[in-house]
Amino acid sequence: QEATLGKDIGSDEKNGKLTYVTIYGAAQAREEVERLSGEAAALIVSGNGGGHFLQKLIEWMTTREL
Repeated sequence: QEATLGKDIGSDEKNGKLTYVTIYGAAQAREEVERLSGEAAALIVSGNGGGHFLQKLIEWMTTREL
């Protein structure tokens, strides 16, 4: 997982870095990701074509393993 993240696991916590997850918790962070991703996808669909790449990018970002 460290290779996927590009940093040591737990480094944010060790460095006292506040993240959305540390403030609101993993469940709320996941809900917010789903909500915002849905809004972004809806905007792409309502636009004029060419959104396939962005839709795939949103899908990858919201389903990738961490």
